[in-house]
Amino acid sequence: MGSLVKCGPHFCGALIATISGFLTCLFGREKKGATGSPFCSLPDDIVIEILAKIPMKSICRFQAVSKSWESLLSSHHFAVVHSISTSQYFSLFLKYKIDGTHVFYADAHNNTSPSAYRKTEFQQENVKWVACSNGLVCCLMESKMGYYLAIGNPLIQSELIPLTMLEFQLHDYGFYFDPINQNFKILVNADAYIDPSTNESIAFLIFDSSVEEWRLPRNLPQIQIDALWMVVSVGSCCYGFSSKEPDEEILMAFDMEKEEWEIIHTPVTIRNNCSYKIQERDNELCLIQVTKHLGAEVQADIWVLHDEKKWVQVMRADLDKSGFSVLDRFGLELNDFLLFPDLWVGETLFLRIQVRPELSPSTLPLHYWNMQIAYDRKSGMFSELIVHPHLIGCFVMHRPTLFICKLEKDDKICIRLHFNPHPQAWSSKCIQWEKRGYVSGKQEARNGKGQRLSGDLNV
Repeated sequence: MGSLVKCGPHFCGALIATISGFLTCLFGREKKGATGSPFCSLPDDIVIEILAKIPMKSICRFQAVSKSWESLLSSHHFAVVHSISTSQYFSLFLKYKIDGTHVFYADAHNNTSPSAYRKTEFQQENVKWVACSNGLVCCLMESKMGYYLAIGNPLIQSELIPLTMLEFQLHDYGFYFDPINQNFKILVNADAYIDPSTNESIAFLIFDSSVEEWRLPRNLPQIQIDALWMVVSVGSCCYGFSSKEPDEEILMAFDMEKEEWEIIHTPVTIRNNCSYKIQERDNELCLIQVTKHLGAEVQADIWVLHDEKKWVQVMRADLDKSGFSVLDRFGLELNDFLLFPDLWVGETLFLRIQVRPELSPSTLPLHYWNMQIAYDRKSGMFSELIVHPHLIGCFVMHRPTLFICKLEKDDKICIRLHFNPHPQAWSSKCIQWEKRGYVSGKQEARNGKGQRLSGDLNV
């Protein structure tokens, strides 16, 4: 199958608008019985690849206007191609409010305006963390009985499918969803699980959806790893940091298919005197580091890890020379706050501003303590100051998918294609789940194996 040329967000937007308009015209002709479709001479794989670039909202709309296109756009093959090749990105993040934590999303290229933030279809107050892979998410949830993980598609499903309650203390976790075979794996870094056969503490466990069981990875790290944090999924690998020395970190990679470990040598030594983050971008790993040198000089660097395991530096910026005039009205100087990388999207690097604790709220209003600033790589200036009325965090890149997670009649967790884009179409399912004993998260539910479940199962 051929591949479309990678292009910038503005060109992609124009391309999508052109294709959407073209398909709307085409569907209009089809409904009127017109013949001679402009696509009739194109191979099916080219048509599917073109359609896979269209936003999911448009795909769902096109499904409803033609039986032939509904069949194509609802096919398993199209869903796989869409999950792998979609160019649409969202930023997914948590908003911490008095009434609980909520999951929000925004167009990745329109992340500077809180008015553009939208709640996901999935909303439950006890979300603690989110990991993404190929359109599905794995959320860490808290209930009165403890913590558990839940899987699903937050843009489509109002409720995610919970796994069993965690019987161990969890430090961090990585999530991998394979849209080709519809299996997923969860890599958990834990320290409170004891192997009864050896009476030794186990640092890593895997939940494998193909067998629906927790087990040990097939291979253990070649070096001693006490903990793994800031875990990010890129392709079939999970990356995370671990301590090498008291003030030095190493980057580890775990292949979720081969279940093999690898040390990834970073382009610079990662130390505690800087702020850093890893994230996924265009299916590649990015390393962002913000360093404050002597003399109040602040520098931001970004590297991208290519397939051949080579780092390429794509940005170096002297932030102290870029102008902090947007903060002048607060009376803040460079030494009054710290900068932490949140997200790199397009040409924009979003940085979190953390005011030093010795500054009293009387100096700065409380709701201004949670701010972001957007640095534009092209202009070399801070272009936006974003003041959030509520604390936000856990920024991850999210690509939408047509797959959802379901619990079948035999209580087996399965990944299925979502044919109907309208959530109300699942209302009959809600009644079925209620009859089977799956009630709102205030009560305990069990599956056929006697395992405890939590949360609403409305899909």
